[in-house]
Amino acid sequence: MARAKLNFTIPWYEKEDWDLIRKISEDSDEMENSFEEWYSKALSTKLFFEKEGFNVVKILIRPDEILQWSKAKNCKIHASSRERFISEKHKEILK
Repeated sequence: MARAKLNFTIPWYEKEDWDLIRKISEDSDEMENSFEEWYSKALSTKLFFEKEGFNVVKILIRPDEILQWSKAKNCKIHASSRERFISEKHKEILK
């Protein structure tokens, strides 16, 4: 019997959103400077986890959605809140 693959969620961005995502993020100084730089690292991460046997789920983060979410949660936007956002969004997808 084949084992079910575990899901691994990663944040995903559209090129046209990258500058605004950086602008609204408290930790923009820790983020990649350009979309291309981020995309290269994200793609490497995606391929690594796929090779390890995970089902990689890209969760799109749009600026308007995460801004609305952060206001509702009364939190600032940074790495851990973006992770929480994609985790919650993934759970909604699975419902």
